[in-house]
Amino acid sequence: MEKKPAAFTIDLLDDGKTAKLSFGPAEGPHMVVMLEAEHVTGLIDALARARAAMQPEVRRNADGPVLVIHEPVYRTQVDTRSEDMSLALRHPGLGWIDYQMPLEDVANLVRIWSTALASLPNTSGGRVH
Repeated sequence: MEKKPAAFTIDLLDDGKTAKLSFGPAEGPHMVVMLEAEHVTGLIDALARARAAMQPEVRRNADGPVLVIHEPVYRTQVDTRSEDMSLALRHPGLGWIDYQMPLEDVANLVRIWSTALASLPNTSGGRVH
């Protein structure tokens, strides 16, 4: 069976609460589905799980274009049972993504960020704390 390229569009309706997803073959009839926020979140989660299992895998390095979120909301927490630390970052479209790391990795990040901060010019009037 020959694979035909698929096409899809997603439009946010004027109510700001509903997304219209249209998909189907590049040429031919399309199916239209109306999705509210919680259904979009469920679809994103399901697609992310499927993508994580697909080949080729998502590239392991950040060479090339990457998505940049400016001034993300974050929280940190230490898990006293595992002695791991978590860094949760809020993505405006994906929600909270929690990265749990062993303390050795956290210490390595602290060293890397400290070195980077030390190389910056004096930022006493900026946001660096």
